[in-house]
Amino acid sequence: MGKAVEVGVPEVVGKAKEFFKALKGGKREGWDKDVLQVVLDAGVMWGNEDDYEWVLESYMNATSNLDRSRYLQALAASPEPYLQQRTLEMALSGKVRKQDVVRLISLVSFMTPTGHTTTWSFLLDSFPAFVAYFGKDTDWTRFNDLLTALSADFLRKWDADLARRLFVDRSVKDVLAGWDWVPERSDLAVKKGLEKCEGRMAWINKWGAEVGKWLEDEAAV
Repeated sequence: MGKAVEVGVPEVVGKAKEFFKALKGGKREGWDKDVLQVVLDAGVMWGNEDDYEWVLESYMNATSNLDRSRYLQALAASPEPYLQQRTLEMALSGKVRKQDVVRLISLVSFMTPTGHTTTWSFLLDSFPAFVAYFGKDTDWTRFNDLLTALSADFLRKWDADLARRLFVDRSVKDVLAGWDWVPERSDLAVKKGLEKCEGRMAWINKWGAEVGKWLEDEAAV
């Protein structure tokens, strides 16, 4: 059901939105935990700003960490860049547990097609604040994992080149304010991601046109 909601299968999305409406109306008993998460995600992904606000309010009022985690994931499901930006800004606002911050940023990046661009822009703008919030002595392993995943999914060479300059070559630290320090092993994390990115780009350059034509021919049948 989750994948069907993600790709927008009309019948499944419609049913999930019905469930979401019932959830907003107070019906909660008897929900399977996995179905509940899909319904929440669908409500934000295929809903409107009012639906986002309802989930946000539910998150703020939740009393259990499990419920807060569910609502937090749902907030990351919005495909709207301005709502993604709100969610990302909330990550560093103190309203999200520190151990959940990187997870939330990762979810925003990968739950929708638009999330990656919004997340990368946020990271570029907010990295000094990110470092100040966590402190240089924290464990940056999960952040480095996020860097690997982000770097692997670049679609523009400019973004890939900038990531390399920021984290590997360290050649722009005097240009971007606050970039005088990066986490240990972040260079390796970005290198690993960029290797995957370059492999994907090479495949697209070699086979993209042929695959695109095949898909067009299949759609015309």
